[in-house]
Amino acid sequence: MKPICIFLSGNSKNSNETWSKEIIKKLIETKLFKEVKTIRYSHWDQNPTKTNESKEPTTPPRINRSTELKKLKPLLERIKEDQTYIVVAKSAGVGLIVETLNTNKNIKKPFLCIFSGIPIHKDKHSNHGLTKHLPNFNIKSIMIQNPNERLIHPKELEEHLKDINVTNTTVILGKGNSHSYTVEEMVDTTIKEFNNYLKEK
Repeated sequence: MKPICIFLSGNSKNSNETWSKEIIKKLIETKLFKEVKTIRYSHWDQNPTKTNESKEPTTPPRINRSTELKKLKPLLERIKEDQTYIVVAKSAGVGLIVETLNTNKNIKKPFLCIFSGIPIHKDKHSNHGLTKHLPNFNIKSIMIQNPNERLIHPKELEEHLKDINVTNTTVILGKGNSHSYTVEEMVDTTIKEFNNYLKEK
């Protein structure tokens, strides 16, 4: 039986909506997965708020984590016991899946996670729940982090993961710029690591 792929995007609609659609399309085209499932973030369909009535809207809506966690939990709960799955996620999406798995022990775990743009700041703080929920995470994971990532650089990320006892995880250098990650590296890394998993079985 082919696995399911769960895809979770980053926060910003401008940066991620088209990017996400391209990744999902290419993941489907690989024919590695029974299906590719995702959740559409509610704030993507909200209007920006105005900071001043005389100016154009300047503050885009931000993700409401509580709202999205309520969508993600039943999506994962519907995965049958004999069905395997992987997770591909960026930034805010990483926070959503890690928290959901950490706080719902009855939910079946993925056999592989492909993460990018891990949203941990250099002061080791995260706005996306990772400060609390990432410690002791031990699901097989590949974390793609750009050398010039604006949040935390790859080497610092590796050191932090050791400090909080995150195991079974490999940090690799991204090919994008700052907090942007290419469609190709996301899909290619998923294909490569999925095939590695099959070889190791």
